Amino acid sequence: MTKTRIFLLVSVCSLIIAAMIFMGCKTTAETTVSSVTETTSAAETTASPETTAAAANQDIKIGLTVWTLQDTFTVQLHDGVIKAGKDMGVEIIDLDNEGGKEVDNTRTLLSKEIDGAIMCYWDPNLAKTSIDLLKEKNIPVLAVDVPMPGVGFLGVNNYDVGHKAGSYLADWIIENWGGKIDLLVVINSPTEGEVVAQRFQGQEDAILEKIDYPKDKIEYADGGGWADGALQVTRPILAKYPDAKKIAFVVENDPCVMGITTALQEAGKAENAAMVTLGMPKDAIHLVRDNKMPVVGGVAFFPDNYGVQGLTPLIEVVKLVKAGKNLDEAYKEVIKDEIKGFGQAVFVKTEIINAKNINEFFPE
Repeated sequence: MTKTRIFLLVSVCSLIIAAMIFMGCKTTAETTVSSVTETTSAAETTASPETTAAAANQDIKIGLTVWTLQDTFTVQLHDGVIKAGKDMGVEIIDLDNEGGKEVDNTRTLLSKEIDGAIMCYWDPNLAKTSIDLLKEKNIPVLAVDVPMPGVGFLGVNNYDVGHKAGSYLADWIIENWGGKIDLLVVINSPTEGEVVAQRFQGQEDAILEKIDYPKDKIEYADGGGWADGALQVTRPILAKYPDAKKIAFVVENDPCVMGITTALQEAGKAENAAMVTLGMPKDAIHLVRDNKMPVVGGVAFFPDNYGVQGLTPLIEVVKLVKAGKNLDEAYKEVIKDEIKGFGQAVFVKTEIINAKNINEFFPE
């Protein structure tokens, strides 16, 4: 065989081998690309747990009423429920109870065939009528802040938040006033019922556990839960005790704190008083952030979070009832805490807030 023939044979073999290698690489590459494409497609079609949960809730209708949308706390609560409902895939039908429309709104919600309800009332009598209408139709309900017999409750553990506030105030008095006070004043609101009364009792108990003050010397006054009411009843108390230099106040909420503060400023006694505010919606955060007497701290309720904390168990109760479970049994199966004499309770999370930690919870 000549050198030329040998060279041609080798060249042809080399080309055949190269072609085979190329085809093999191409096939492998195509297979790899196909596998990646299939994997990507599978990943794209696999729903997230949140999406799956929302899809499972899409046939659930939840009614929502608040007693006013002119109050920052109830606006934050309302908006939090709307957002949580959207995230969880449930339909929220919301109505404003302003002007005493609780009963009419309840009938409207029933006409829309709701499966559950979150109801924020002010008037206990109108609330009872509305709750009775919902119970007749076997509708699971969470009553916000003011508990009603036979339905679930959504709000703070009143004695617990009161005790938190009172204990913090007592510690402040020990550190700043040597553990001594000249006057203890409780600005309460008896018409709001026995459960809200536990908020005052918790504060009073915590203060007297740490501060030596005669119980029979406590001044009580009904501020009605509002700024103007607190202002009006605080004025005569300050006039009655003109020489009091260290005055501790037990309060219900932020509006009361604002009313009491106005009375103290009028009397020139803002630096002679101390109290802990309760609630801390957006328009009251400054009470603690300003770090000015008489407000020495606060207990935040985080109304924005009522939606998530309330809807999560309510949806589970709704599902159990839809599956045929007795309503009372469904409440007890899902909601483990209880208010004696009323029923199961979803207690929202709260935190003590002061000038040192406020930016952790409410960044500027």
